[in-house]
Amino acid sequence: MLVVWIVAGLVVLAVLGSVLFGLAGSLRRLGGELSALEREVEPVRTQAQQTAARAAAVRDRSARGG
Repeated sequence: MLVVWIVAGLVVLAVLGSVLFGLAGSLRRLGGELSALEREVEPVRTQAQQTAARAAAVRDRSARGG
């Protein structure tokens, strides 16, 4: 009976190891995808910030009456 418990424990460890290995690979791929997305979005974010700064400058000039 002890042999059955040892084998069951080894099977459980093997399954958990494979799940963790797959999860680590998925997280690594997700990190790469997020980095790529960040590179693609950066120009749009910069443009939005510049537009917001220009809008704030125009709003400030209008508030001062100039």
